[in-house]
Amino acid sequence: MKDYIISKKEEGMTLLKYSFRLLPDAGQGMIRKFLRNKNIELNSKKAGGSEILKAGDRVSFFLSDETFAKFYGNQKTVSDAKPLEKERIIYEDEDILIYDKEAGELSQSDSSGEASLNDRLLSYAKPDGAFTPSVCNRLDRNTSGLILCGLSAKGLRTLTAAIRDRRLKKYYLAVCEGRFEKEGPAKLWLKKDGAKNISRISDTEKPGYDPVETIFTIIKTTEDSTTLEAELVTGKPHQIRASLSCLGHPIVGDLKYGAKKGRAKRHLLHAARIVFPPDILGGRTFEAPLPYDIRNYIY
Repeated sequence: MKDYIISKKEEGMTLLKYSFRLLPDAGQGMIRKFLRNKNIELNSKKAGGSEILKAGDRVSFFLSDETFAKFYGNQKTVSDAKPLEKERIIYEDEDILIYDKEAGELSQSDSSGEASLNDRLLSYAKPDGAFTPSVCNRLDRNTSGLILCGLSAKGLRTLTAAIRDRRLKKYYLAVCEGRFEKEGPAKLWLKKDGAKNISRISDTEKPGYDPVETIFTIIKTTEDSTTLEAELVTGKPHQIRASLSCLGHPIVGDLKYGAKKGRAKRHLLHAARIVFPPDILGGRTFEAPLPYDIRNYIY
């Protein structure tokens, strides 16, 4: 038998999810069987799996060491990547962390095996039992700015629900080519081409395309570029980049979406500001300072 006491970070998980996270190689079907057969108990009582765990609860696994080891698998719980840089942490409490990602860094791991910001998060905030800290929103490798991270089950659940329900207001700063004059909402249609990692976009409705909306506000205009604030109303992959390209003003440096060569070393797009709803962090606003390359280009 193995006993586990639920920590504050694990509080809010269901017993089923907790058990599956602890024994990922068992699969949810086997976990449900263990629950039916009282191989897993909550506070010395039979449980169904839907119970919401609280700090201090005891979860007991009545399994042999061999069975437990078999289903526990080869979990990677701690990363050896360089931890997050404390000076780039915009906000942190016991549930939520907001980080200012540098351009050039992966948000989450891919097939390259390169260390990602999520790996660095694991080095900074060590996993606690069945809960693993995680990045909640993804930025393109060469997009800088605000990344949201869940440090506890409660924080992860709160952030993912707010993102899913579009309750967070997210504002980006983009430097686009030419003199942009179409200020206001841009309503277009977008389809992600996963094989080529590009988003197809159209100014008319097409089968298989989803409606997307971005609100553009002009901040500064020069002879050959415009600095914009872009508010995401929807949140599709490459939405701002593809929308500006469709409107005839690709982001400076964004060669994938038709920008001219030689004007910047990366696309000049920055996740600059997030506004929370009143019931999350008291409706506070958080900003990431402009990185040097964008600041230098604008001023």
